[in-house]
Amino acid sequence: MCRPAKDRIVIDRCAGKRKTLNMTKISANFLQDVGARSIIAALAAAGGETRFVGGCVRDAIVGLRAVDIDLATTLLPEKVLDVLTAAGFTARPLGAAHGVVSAWYSKKRYEIATLREDIATDGRHALVAYTQDWAVDARRRDFTINALSTDLNGQVYDYVGGLDDLRTQCVRFIGEASTRIHEDYLRILRYYRFHARFGTKWDAVARGACRENRMGLAQLSRERITEELHKLLSIENPQEKILAACAAMHEDQIFLNIIPELKDILTLERLLAREKIYDQQSWLLRLAAWGGQAPQFDERFLDQFVFTRTDRADIKLFATLDFGKLNHALYYHGTNAVRAAVILRASDSDLSSLMQQIEFSTPHEFPLQAEDLLQMGVLPGPRLGEILRTVENWWLENNCLANADECRTYATTLAMVSSA
Repeated sequence: MCRPAKDRIVIDRCAGKRKTLNMTKISANFLQDVGARSIIAALAAAGGETRFVGGCVRDAIVGLRAVDIDLATTLLPEKVLDVLTAAGFTARPLGAAHGVVSAWYSKKRYEIATLREDIATDGRHALVAYTQDWAVDARRRDFTINALSTDLNGQVYDYVGGLDDLRTQCVRFIGEASTRIHEDYLRILRYYRFHARFGTKWDAVARGACRENRMGLAQLSRERITEELHKLLSIENPQEKILAACAAMHEDQIFLNIIPELKDILTLERLLAREKIYDQQSWLLRLAAWGGQAPQFDERFLDQFVFTRTDRADIKLFATLDFGKLNHALYYHGTNAVRAAVILRASDSDLSSLMQQIEFSTPHEFPLQAEDLLQMGVLPGPRLGEILRTVENWWLENNCLANADECRTYATTLAMVSSA
């Protein structure tokens, strides 16, 4: 079990009070971001204190590139909106109930949240009240490593031991773990995801709380669960961390009552090992492996998530592609999709030869078009389409070797039979 180190007692001059605060200083590219600095300057001129918060601070400390820049301020959202609009930003409220304003600078979006605390929660949503106390705002967040903030000078403010937890690679809830989970049950899935990114040894208290409160996941929408699994399964390296997180969730029966198919750890492990060899990665492919879709496809599995039509088609293709008709598959679905299906489902004895077939296959273009059949005297209509598909399948069965004249000859034979 990982434990927080003792914080140092210093004076938080920004709040004008004596606080428990662990401090350090960083250098990061986002500190020089022109848009963020302009927003902070405009809000400072209006009497507000604004800092960088959350993921960008956390990632910079461990040497990762910041993807999103989030800000927090002591000003109320209405004031933030007025100030930024007057300063020439495009700004509009985002989630009025949570006090977040979106602002754009040179087509880049920034989110500015007013400091707040949760007054009431129901496992999905929170009723908030605004505050000017940075420590109060930090304590409402989920994990200690996500509660860090920094000013323009790179001074990091840590009210809950997040710096020490980053150094020891410990993912820990702020305060009492079950209480934080009851505020939003999505935090159960977030715990395993953040452990995959930043953790080494499991925190027994945090993991136990996730296990004990897993039934609350049934309150979450399919959209939120899909998005969270997308983030977990999109982690690039190392694959072992993803496998460890998924295996821990299976051991803790996290999905037993909502998505029981997510239990095929052996197939996921095999897929992740093959990813390293063939340099192919897809979060949908990982989900299909984990969800047991490699040995037997089940359409009902897809209904437990929110996918685009293309995503649904891709997962079905991964799980059902006929390797005996590889030319057909490559022609209709493309190299990437066929590679993915082979990596997911091919036996160890067949994997290498199938991948070589894909590697050395040459893209072919079917040499016959509908216009060719019309010129041959075939009338427009369903029969024209049938002839075209039949010739195309014949061409594929013969390894795409027939040329345009040969295809026309075969089409003529079919047309004569159909008109007889």
